[in-house]
This record gives sequence, structure tokens and C-alpha cells, in this order.
Amino acid sequence: MSSPDEQDGKGQPGTHFFIAAIVVAVAIWPIGFDLGAYGTIFFDRLLEIWAISVAALLAGLLVDRKRDQDILTRRDVLLLALPSLWLLTTILRFETGSTPMRWLNDALMFATGFFSVPHIIRVTLPIAMPEVLAVRGRRQSLNLAVLTLIIALASFLLGYRNDLIMTCEDFRVAGDDLPTNCRQTEERYEHGRFRFPD
Repeated sequence: MSSPDEQDGKGQPGTHFFIAAIVVAVAIWPIGFDLGAYGTIFFDRLLEIWAISVAALLAGLLVDRKRDQDILTRRDVLLLALPSLWLLTTILRFETGSTPMRWLNDALMFATGFFSVPHIIRVTLPIAMPEVLAVRGRRQSLNLAVLTLIIALASFLLGYRNDLIMTCEDFRVAGDDLPTNCRQTEERYEHGRFRFPD
């Protein structure tokens, strides 16, 4: 018979990884799809990541260290600072500068989208949900990194070949810009009415 701790999820090592995997998928999917469909990561998503990373970074640095143990390691601080470094290079207009400056700005943009997000989840989820175990050890960290890569690649490919599963009308109805390769169709959605295709 399982103990109360096990029933609450404390004794199940995979519980936190399972939750983290779902949260990573939800966060990474639109970033990868936008990159594939439009060739960029949209500014609003990057600024959301920046705001969350700054909040986590400041909260970790301002915590009362006499009463609480250090929440953030040096690696945590570095990865949480990536979105701020991207924002700084963008404010300084690195994307319109020399080739090395553009590469640095692009590298920080990709790092913000695909490295900072899973790390933010890895750092904040155990704090927000202390009843579950943190993702610990190299194996679970590697598994989370592999999962992030798979989701990012799958979403990028579906965005890049959106014409296989979506039409321009799908993007138009959703209020999105049309990707250059979206599939044209004569069908139109009827406002306020659901209908099956003929």
C-alpha cells in the first residue's frame, strides 16, 4: 500500500518531469511553428519570456538568504539573463549592425526562445508546485533537453510546411498574417456557423 507522500506525488520521481514536459511542449510549440511559418520568433512571445525571466531572476536574487536557501545557481542566473541580453542587443540595434552583431542578436533570440523557456520551467515549477519533485540529475535534464528539441523541430517543420495541413483561410480566420507558402483555397468559413466540408 502506498504512503500518503507517494499518493501526493512526492514519492514519484517522474511526476515533476511529466508536468515539466507538458509545460515545455505548450510553451515551445508556438515558438517553433512561428519560426517555421514566418521565419522569425515574434516580438510579443520574446517579451513574455523576458518578463518571466526577469521576474524569476529578481525574485531569486532578492530572496532572504538568511531564512531561505539559495534558489538560483550560477547557471540559473546565466540562462535567466539570456532574454535580457537579447533585449539589450535589440535596443542597441545589433540586428542592423555588422555581420557579427547580427549573428549575436540572432543567437540570443534563438537561445531565448529555445533554451531559456525550458530552463525557466525547470527552475520555477518546483517552487510553484513544491509537492512534486524537481527535475534532478543529468539524465532527467538531458531528457528534458531532448524533449524540447523534438517539440521545437516538429513544430518548426509543421510551420515550414503548413501548406500540408492548413490553408490560407485558416490563418486569415485566426487573425494571423498569411505565410508566403500557405495553401490557397476557394472555401470560406461562414461566420458563426460550423459546417462539415463537402
